[in-house]
Amino acid sequence: MDNNSKIIIQFALERMENRGNDERTPFDCDFKPEDFKDFARDKEELKARLGRKWRKNLQKIGMFALKYQPITSNYLKKDKKGHPHPVSILNISCTSSYILDLCDKPHPKYANRLIENCRNIGLLVEVKGSYRFGCLNPNKNECKAYAYNKEVEHLVIQTCKEEGTDIKKEPCIDNPLLDRFKDENGLSEEEYGRISLRNSDLNLKNCNVEVVKDIIRKKYSALMTSRLQKIEEMNKTLPPEQRIKFYPNPKYGKNCLRRIALRATSKIVSSKTKKDDNSNYKGIYRAEYLLKYFGGHPYFQYDVHGSIFQVAHLLNYGEWCGDKGIDPYQVMFGQPFKSKEARKAYKLLAMSLYFDEVNRIYAHSLSDIARTNLRYGKPKIKAAIAEEAKKMEAFAGKSLYNEIFLHESLLYIDFVYELRRMGIKVVQIYDGFYFRQGDMGIGNLERLMRVCAMNYLNDYRKWLSVATLQAYGDAA
Repeated sequence: MDNNSKIIIQFALERMENRGNDERTPFDCDFKPEDFKDFARDKEELKARLGRKWRKNLQKIGMFALKYQPITSNYLKKDKKGHPHPVSILNISCTSSYILDLCDKPHPKYANRLIENCRNIGLLVEVKGSYRFGCLNPNKNECKAYAYNKEVEHLVIQTCKEEGTDIKKEPCIDNPLLDRFKDENGLSEEEYGRISLRNSDLNLKNCNVEVVKDIIRKKYSALMTSRLQKIEEMNKTLPPEQRIKFYPNPKYGKNCLRRIALRATSKIVSSKTKKDDNSNYKGIYRAEYLLKYFGGHPYFQYDVHGSIFQVAHLLNYGEWCGDKGIDPYQVMFGQPFKSKEARKAYKLLAMSLYFDEVNRIYAHSLSDIARTNLRYGKPKIKAAIAEEAKKMEAFAGKSLYNEIFLHESLLYIDFVYELRRMGIKVVQIYDGFYFRQGDMGIGNLERLMRVCAMNYLNDYRKWLSVATLQAYGDAA
């Protein structure tokens, strides 16, 4: 193993080890349901506390409550011993896209205003007022913490229903045919051109995020339209846990929209792989779900190794390697890994190298690599990272940034759709596919995936040739 490879593996291993062990200490709070004292108890009190613009404020709070409803435990229920469930404690950041998505403009001052309205009616009670951001080690950042009152949540949602206030969640699938999209809505021509999934830093200030989403859908509609029709067809027969959601997800920075992500997902992707001792957990355990879904029959997994890099290689070089037994991580590293742990560490580093700028990788890892830094020093580590990035690009081609998740999703939608059309039961969890044993062999699955991959490549190249997308001409 050459010196650069030794540096990279030690760098990757120490980085993974420290990030795995340096978890945030959970915020411990003994706030109990009976500690909620000052909160709105009926509709009239709710309106009075919300003030003159109570309808508008109620709608925003209703959307907030509906969004947090699935992740907050219902303390009104009691456990087997008759004790009430603990109050849900939420760490809420006013810069998080989770709450900024609910605001008229994606700015922290509007998020703070929404949180303050939630506090005024007693939906939220602040239990930790300290916060810290911008740490070199992200695990040391802290948000304010709030106790969440389910009684007020129920009152808010019920009042919204009675008043006819629309607080419905976003639809699972957005229609990319933009009848309502008329112009750039004040965006400059240069800003309009920069809005794409391939831009790693949009840095758009004071923009209407809904217009940006529409622009994204418009620019990618040639690829998305037929696949969205397939999703709608499949969702009619899929169980709720597997129904596919597919809509743009904005990521915010300080006073700006940083980028847009777009990836197909479903409830099953967040299923837990291991049993835990949390009796309040009401989610999905993967093994149990798969066994039930396949009627108790044994099942197996077909996995596309290094999926992001396989799809990137396909789009940049016109070749599908997913059925050739190639491990992209080993190809990029240039030699076999000495352990599973080393491969896992390199995989995590490779993902950072693909989505981050090379000159930032070292800076973002400073709090994790004390031993590596002491042994090799900054110049050698940075040189090794730059060399590794070149080796990655030789296999995967130029980074497509967040756009790669769109192409990966659309390719696998084609794959799953063809399987279901053939009558094959399949459960997809991102780049992993589960099948009942005996339904279809690995060889047939790989052949079908190759057909889907080459068909998608053809669609991708047609889309890339459209005049409005010539800015992407350096890829493929």
